[in-house]
Amino acid sequence: MHGKRALIGGFFLVLSICNSVLSEVDHLSPEMDIHAWPFTVNWEDGFQKKTQFLGPLFETFDSSLGSHKAIRPFYLERTYSEEEPMLKSQSFLYPLFIHREYEGHQQSSILSLIRWKTIDTDTDLNIETDPVKHYLKAFEVFPFYFDYDSWNPDYDYFGVFPIYGELKNRLFYDRISWVGFPFYSKWEDNDETTYAYLWPFIKYRTGPTSEGFGVWPLYGNFKKENTYHRRYAIWPFLYYNQEKMYLDTPITQMGVLPFYAKETRENYKREDYLWPFFGYTKQVDPTYDELRLLWPVFIQGRGEMKYLNQFAPIYSISKRPDRRSYWYLWPLFNYKVNELDSIDVRTFKLLYFLYKDTTQTISGRPDEMLATKKHLWPLYSYWENKEGQKQLQVLSILEPLFPNNDEIRKKYTPLFSIYRYSELAENHKDVEILFSLIQFERRPTYERLEIGPLFGYEYGEEKKRIELLKGLLGYRNENKKRSLRLLWVPIGLGKSDDN
Repeated sequence: MHGKRALIGGFFLVLSICNSVLSEVDHLSPEMDIHAWPFTVNWEDGFQKKTQFLGPLFETFDSSLGSHKAIRPFYLERTYSEEEPMLKSQSFLYPLFIHREYEGHQQSSILSLIRWKTIDTDTDLNIETDPVKHYLKAFEVFPFYFDYDSWNPDYDYFGVFPIYGELKNRLFYDRISWVGFPFYSKWEDNDETTYAYLWPFIKYRTGPTSEGFGVWPLYGNFKKENTYHRRYAIWPFLYYNQEKMYLDTPITQMGVLPFYAKETRENYKREDYLWPFFGYTKQVDPTYDELRLLWPVFIQGRGEMKYLNQFAPIYSISKRPDRRSYWYLWPLFNYKVNELDSIDVRTFKLLYFLYKDTTQTISGRPDEMLATKKHLWPLYSYWENKEGQKQLQVLSILEPLFPNNDEIRKKYTPLFSIYRYSELAENHKDVEILFSLIQFERRPTYERLEIGPLFGYEYGEEKKRIELLKGLLGYRNENKKRSLRLLWVPIGLGKSDDN
């Protein structure tokens, strides 16, 4: 118990230290645009604010859609908008440690193997829909230690594997219990119980309508009335199974491997000879016929809902009503089309992730692009939509490998981004080069360029500025007050009538 508390407390101490450091970094820059690269870069446009210290290593960001703080590559803290179910998340050396907070409960994990979660005792939860179900507290070190406390004592369970314990509603079973695993274990599912001795070698099954016995891999015979009957000898070479026996035509599977295998069910038959190299499939309603020769080299399939031509690795063509896939010189070239309601998604890949081009178009109108995303690993990632919004990043090392992982995109991607371009509209553009050494932004009535401490200029309705070496020599006209800067000393020039 003391070890568990020390482990959890240690990680939260690290998170607290990281958060304190970032709070100090956030206070280094005043509430205005400042560019003191590489020490501090602060940027704000009324909708969002970003502060960086030592390039991308220390960063804070705030907007109406959420905020984050980062010490890269170690720590990331994110706060989400009200529309998100998650309130806050923290990670340290992701995915080493992750902590997430929701309304009424929290959960944490270390490499997804050590996990714990707690629910506020005064929280009114619906145990059928809440993501933590009915557990008040939980702690596990998978697969060695489990300790779960529930609102309902019937759901409580505790286990120290392999010595003694139980699991409930895990691994597709209602309950699993063991004493000195693998010498003895008990597997309960619905109304049948399987006893295993020296798992997986000796098994005995019982229940109101179930029975069975097996000495794996020599022999096994298990059945449940009107549900299934599974038999094997010298597994996996000899087997005969019947599934869904309540149907008029049950599913039947049999095999004498590697010589012969067969599966039949209603309107379906599959046979393989010298499994899995030679065989055929015949299906009725919807119709489909498939021939396999030296699988997976040659496959030919024809049917109402599927078309398949494959001569691997030269080419493979697969067609269904809502999707099509083409492989040439596998794994060199791949082209896929998915038709999703009123949108078609076209994807071209070269060597899986080396180059990937995904485009969304209006269904049946391939020239009407909705959005496109391109990756050339590890050089760049590019995104554009029909409104003319664009984003380009160079280098892009992790994004093509983890395209749907927002945590990696926030935490690690900026460490490799030596060039970023963003365009929200024709006169709304942002450019960052070499971790904000060079910054450029353009708005309809405003433009700004910063090249580290060497040169900077701004041009807008309320402010005009140009300077060398942060004021060694420069000129400002701000709120109709003009001034020169010489050797970093401002020299007033009075007010201007026209700004």
